Amino acid sequence: MGAPGDAIPSEPGRQVTSEDNVERNHREAEKNATKASLNLPTAGKQDLEAAAPAVTGPKTYKAPAFDAPDSENPKKAAPILESEAEFVRYRRQRTVNWMGTSVFVFYICAFGFYLWIRISKTLDLGQYLPYGIFVLFVECMGATTVVLYGTNLLWNPVNEIVLQESEDGIGPGKLKVRYPYHVRVLVPCYKESLEILRRTIMAAYDAQLPEGCHRTIYLCDDGKDPKKRKWVDSLAADVVYVSGRKRASGEMNGKSGNINNVCAQLYPPGTRVPGSELICVFDADQVASKEFFMKTIPMFDGGDDVGMVLSPQCFHNLNLHSDIFNHSNVHFWEYMQPGYDTLGFISCTGTNFLVRSNALLEVGGSPQYTLTEDFALGMEMKKYGWHCRYVQEYLAIGEAPDQIRNCYQQRSRWCKGHFQIALNKERCPLLQKRLSWGMRILYMSGVWSYIVGLTSTPTFIVIPLVTIWLGVFPIVVSWWAALGLTIYFIATNAVLYYIKSLKHIEALWFANCANQLLFYTYIKAFWRALNSVFGDKIQFKTTLKGASMLMNSAFRDLWVPGLCFVLLFATMIAGLIQLFTGSTVNSPLAISVVWCVYNALPHFLVLWYVLVSKGISLQYLCRFCILLSFFCGSIAVGLIWGLYPRSYSFKDALNYSNFFLDAQKVGTLPVDNPVTWRSDAMTSEIGPLDRDITGGYLQGGSAGNLKMTHPTAFSIALLAWGLVQFPSGYEKANATQDTMYQVRWGADYLMKMIGHGSGTGAGNLEIIYQVGNYTTDQDYWGRPEDYTLDRPYYVAGADTGATNLAATMASALAATATVWKSSDTTYYTTLMTAAVELYTYATKILNPYGSIVSCLAIQAPTS
Repeated sequence: MGAPGDAIPSEPGRQVTSEDNVERNHREAEKNATKASLNLPTAGKQDLEAAAPAVTGPKTYKAPAFDAPDSENPKKAAPILESEAEFVRYRRQRTVNWMGTSVFVFYICAFGFYLWIRISKTLDLGQYLPYGIFVLFVECMGATTVVLYGTNLLWNPVNEIVLQESEDGIGPGKLKVRYPYHVRVLVPCYKESLEILRRTIMAAYDAQLPEGCHRTIYLCDDGKDPKKRKWVDSLAADVVYVSGRKRASGEMNGKSGNINNVCAQLYPPGTRVPGSELICVFDADQVASKEFFMKTIPMFDGGDDVGMVLSPQCFHNLNLHSDIFNHSNVHFWEYMQPGYDTLGFISCTGTNFLVRSNALLEVGGSPQYTLTEDFALGMEMKKYGWHCRYVQEYLAIGEAPDQIRNCYQQRSRWCKGHFQIALNKERCPLLQKRLSWGMRILYMSGVWSYIVGLTSTPTFIVIPLVTIWLGVFPIVVSWWAALGLTIYFIATNAVLYYIKSLKHIEALWFANCANQLLFYTYIKAFWRALNSVFGDKIQFKTTLKGASMLMNSAFRDLWVPGLCFVLLFATMIAGLIQLFTGSTVNSPLAISVVWCVYNALPHFLVLWYVLVSKGISLQYLCRFCILLSFFCGSIAVGLIWGLYPRSYSFKDALNYSNFFLDAQKVGTLPVDNPVTWRSDAMTSEIGPLDRDITGGYLQGGSAGNLKMTHPTAFSIALLAWGLVQFPSGYEKANATQDTMYQVRWGADYLMKMIGHGSGTGAGNLEIIYQVGNYTTDQDYWGRPEDYTLDRPYYVAGADTGATNLAATMASALAATATVWKSSDTTYYTTLMTAAVELYTYATKILNPYGSIVSCLAIQAPTS
């Protein structure tokens, strides 16, 4: 390459033949002709430099315009071979993937069953019901992404490349294509090094072409680097340097602007471009294999409406055993893109693809309204009726970002670009009338996956923290919960880890790992994209490669994974302490400890990646973490089965409730009181007019010796209602008699709380709503039996009303009367009379107790 006149790039060690010399002379003539069209001197490199005039301003290097043949239909081109039947094999074909379909159907059924269980069996959370509903909603969001991913497993694409028979009948022949395709290879660059670009252009030049096809390579240099121009000038005429584009201030997508600049020069307005004109785009670091064009170009023979052919990406500097940022993207290249091919979905990925020139021009060129021009280009082409084919072979190799700053910056750009499109009312996939609803959903799925990622990942990090520190678990653990979670866990992993090769398990785990590491990047990207709707500028930042990679500190990107790891580790320790010091082991706590371990693994790996090593130790650590994560998932499922309550004895629950109420009783206790450590207490409490106000139940809490009328009335009403509504249940629990005496004890106390003022009649009712002083009781740390302090009482009602208190007491007394109606008619009559009096008072003076104007506090000593 370095010698003047050696215009044919060659592989190292290649022998130059006489045919090469003829070809070199031919290309030199073409080169001089091309330079003439660009107003360049036709001499060698030294003469070119000597003859170059002094530059007084920026020089523009343009691509020579395409000399288009007259064609009425720009999608058509004169075929080399007339028989279209020979190329039917290149049309989209697919076969049913029975295994993938079975897994997908299993998941759909499992999710439906799980959803039924979650709604009907696991949300009895009381005051924490909103928390449980939120977690279930996030779970459903995640399920939608699994469903969208699973649709790619339903079919397998069928691709077939056939070679002609050789003329001598020995060995493979040449590949035949229907049209004389001319491939315009564009290599856009900005600040990438010449060393990287040299490999890319040389590989594109040396790649084989099907018979009858041609190629021209364009180095599209937005950086206007004279070294790159000089190097290109030393090559053959079909390698062209293009530069001089004026970048607009605040330009959003420089790559699209660069590509469109070349296309505008190749195909000026009014040019009729035939379907045999192809544009191939390679990023600056993507080195094509010898077979790249032989595998991709024939796909255009599948139909004149095939507008794009894609191939996957791989990277030379990537260790697949420590790919924590999922650069290999195996789940996308090996499972999603083949599925997209069968569904007719165009998912352009920005490099290593070919597009018909007339298709690109029809959609307005490479989109410049978003940072993700590749994704937008696929959607625009689909809107115009073009189709895409995917070649599932790694035909080019590039360079993955290695520095953590570049990793986060690249993913942030992808995420922001998707949100830019979704938040644009003119570009949002759901609003594109030229797309079917299926395509709208598929194009929206990329944005939706980011939304789910930025929502579900922090949610599932917080859940074990809330459980261990606050004791709140978002589901009720039961046999049904264990069954639903087990089936759904198996079904979800069956979809997410559906593999064609065992070696893919590792890569699919890294996809999940990357999502957990990048959730905060997604949040920031969404916020930036949202602000851009209101006028904030977003600029395109290239992913630098080679020596140009950013080497600044990674700590600006580590604070989130570092914080997550510290919180999860501390919470895990706290959970283990609770497990080993608690009286019993409960499944939510044990599951949350395991969950903390599972969530901490990705954050631990990225800290190791930056702070310790990217080498062999990271590889072994990744393998250990993969095994540990699967172990954690299995252990969590096992804990649900091992630790969920085996039975819910309502008999025991009811009898324990009565026992608790017996323990809270004060006054002169019954002789048969079952709480042996309790005895008579607070037997000298005196109310208004020396009325006896002993008895009832202590409230508990920080002021544990208070007696509160309203809570007592509510509890007695509920107990009595249970006896009336479910008598057989109480009989089966052998708790009818005990509960009847509980409600009678409470009703007797409520009767003592009712008094009259100076007059008579319902209008003058006064109700004692509290016995005991809150402040005094907070300072008392002794048994009720030893309580010797004064017991003040507090009165509500009279002429100011106490509607809520009186009405609750009325319901309690009426319900208790109903319970005792058949056993004690006198007691029934007494209670009903008091209930009617209370109800009349509650409805006559409509004013709640508790406000200053309706509360009369009277403090009186009990001795």
